[in-house]
Amino acid sequence: MAVNTKTVAHSVIEGMSVLVTHAMASQVFHSRNSPHSVDEDEAKMKRYAERVVLLRDLRNRFEDLMFGAIDD
Repeated sequence: MAVNTKTVAHSVIEGMSVLVTHAMASQVFHSRNSPHSVDEDEAKMKRYAERVVLLRDLRNRFEDLMFGAIDD
């Protein structure tokens, strides 16, 4: 079975982008609809922000791995 590596890589990047968007939307939703104490809210918001940063970093690193220059 032939696999188009670029197509698969683009699918992974699109999936990672969906995860980033979902994490950002969850962060916004939680900031507007929080049933917890202020301390719990701050901790949760920090975790959401960290998740967004890490997902973006993973997506960027994967994109560089798949589409970056191999031979300089």
